[in-house]
Amino acid sequence: MANYPCAQCGAMVDTSGDGVCKKCKSKKPFKCSKCGKAVGLESVFKPHKLTHSGKPLYCDDCGSDNEQLPCTRCGKTLIRSTGVEVPVNGELKVYHKECLDQQRQVYRKIMPVCVAIGACIVGYAAYMFVSNLGVVLLFAVIGGLLGKLTADKYLGLH
Repeated sequence: MANYPCAQCGAMVDTSGDGVCKKCKSKKPFKCSKCGKAVGLESVFKPHKLTHSGKPLYCDDCGSDNEQLPCTRCGKTLIRSTGVEVPVNGELKVYHKECLDQQRQVYRKIMPVCVAIGACIVGYAAYMFVSNLGVVLLFAVIGGLLGKLTADKYLGLH
């Protein structure tokens, strides 16, 4: 299970334990990622789904399966239990299944284009300044990696 910082003292608290902070003995050491309320393990929404630290931790009120949220792609309302939760850039995003499939298709089509454009631009710039083919290829690879990072950041899925 995961460790999260205590809402009271900041010490790490294990979600697989008794849910009490070992340092300050707080019985409500967890902080809801949405509303900020301090809660005990018994009030954490689906603690069995927390497999590693850094994943958002919700209280039962904010993480309810019946909670209505906007789809990250289309913006239309969906019920959390019918959506698909995906970690994107360290944040949990919720999609309709169809919207997630569409977003993944867009990523698979555009990401290679971003890589190619990055490689061409940076490689050409290197070619303009240096006539060494090895250096030009190195910069083209760096440009391709920058293109991939750009696609990951703005398209969000891989």
